[in-house]
Amino acid sequence: CVGEATEARVAALGLAQQRDAVLARFAPLRARIGELNALVADRERAKEGYAARKRALEEETARAVAGMPGLEAAEKAAAAALDEARKGRDEKRAALAGCDAETRALRSKYDEVRDARAAEEVRREHDAITRENLLGRLANDWQLSAEAVAGAAEPDWKAVAGTEERPDAEALDALAGDLKEKIRLIGPVNLDSLSEAQEIEERYAFFTKQAKDLSEAKEKLVKLIGEIDATTKTLFEETFQKVNENFQDLFGRLFGGGQAHLALVDESNILESGIDIVAKPPGKKPQTVSLLSGGERTLTALALLFALFKVKPSPFCLTDELDAPLDETNITRYLDMLRSFLGTTQFLVITHSAQTIAAAKALYGVTMEKRGISKIVSVKFADAIAEAKAEEAKTRARGKKA
Repeated sequence: CVGEATEARVAALGLAQQRDAVLARFAPLRARIGELNALVADRERAKEGYAARKRALEEETARAVAGMPGLEAAEKAAAAALDEARKGRDEKRAALAGCDAETRALRSKYDEVRDARAAEEVRREHDAITRENLLGRLANDWQLSAEAVAGAAEPDWKAVAGTEERPDAEALDALAGDLKEKIRLIGPVNLDSLSEAQEIEERYAFFTKQAKDLSEAKEKLVKLIGEIDATTKTLFEETFQKVNENFQDLFGRLFGGGQAHLALVDESNILESGIDIVAKPPGKKPQTVSLLSGGERTLTALALLFALFKVKPSPFCLTDELDAPLDETNITRYLDMLRSFLGTTQFLVITHSAQTIAAAKALYGVTMEKRGISKIVSVKFADAIAEAKAEEAKTRARGKKA
């Protein structure tokens, strides 16, 4: 009996769960049915509104059809009035065209009279200006007045101009100009001409000496420039040859083989010639630097840089992140190259490479133990190694005693 009761309870619970699930499914369906009923009611109301508008439109259409005969009669009357108005407009246009033609004719006559008046005024102004200029020339050039000229006798044109008749105005102007030029060329008598001539001769001698000195200076400068060019060319050739030899040597050491050289673009003009860098890493064909990989370009640049440095070394050399693009093998070769310079040069190397730091004799760094306060830290590896060995020896000694 207990088992049957338990089964009955389990069955009742299952039926209750099924009932709850069905009720949960019916709830959204009931909500959707309510929404659809509301939508149907809205559509019914809209349908009634459309029916009312349809009846109103039909009534309005009926009224419009009933009023069409009256509108047609009014249209015919308006068309007849429009025809009469067009006829009147055409008549007025024809009259206006005649008035326009008459106006254009009168305006043309007015323009002709106005132009003639303007031309006359211009001529009168020109004559007045010419008269004033002539009176001014008489007063300034000949010290004569208009009354004196008017009362003067007619000159002997045969003797003056070689003609019996009076010359025209242009001929008289030309004759007066020739006479004035002859008078100007004669000029006044210069009593200081001897002293001026002596002064001019002295200036000529001074300028001649200056020109000679400038010519000699020019020849000396040209000769000096030639000597400087020759010396510069010789020094450049010697330096270029040394740099090229150093570059070939350092390139082979950094790449572990391969060949490289520097070539002049224009050997006929070495002082203004460009320089090509031809590199052949191991296992590759000769090519320009732009075709090499990033690491290869860095090693080539290092070889050229230290080839120049080797020609004229310095007691100190500062490098900044030269080993950044290199891998461990290339860093080893780079450090071997630096060690070859230690006999004459001390290197200060800025780097983040642990391999480069391990090869140094001393380490200098900057740390910030407290915010805003920097502190320089230095370690000499030789002293640190000695201290480590001493500490190791002490430890061994203590171990033996124990």
